[in-house]
Amino acid sequence: MRNVIRFQVESYLGAAFMAALTIFFVGFLFTSMKAFNADIDILSNQEAKIKIISLGEKNLINEWASQNDINIPDGKPRYRYILENYPERPWLR
Repeated sequence: MRNVIRFQVESYLGAAFMAALTIFFVGFLFTSMKAFNADIDILSNQEAKIKIISLGEKNLINEWASQNDINIPDGKPRYRYILENYPERPWLR
């Protein structure tokens, strides 16, 4: 014979467990999509760029700047100033 009280308790616990599991996965999906969209925004942003200059290119820039008497204003980073003002990179020629 089937115990009606036990069957109802197991059904309620199963339903509550499935509801909690569904809420967890839906929340996880929304959180991951929000993080993914933030990553896409960061990657598509063209305003901030990180440029790594190799040691060889730094040596070429220093040699070219000394030969052409390039004056760099005080308080400005040397390589950033040169790369902004000379985007055609004449030191590579």
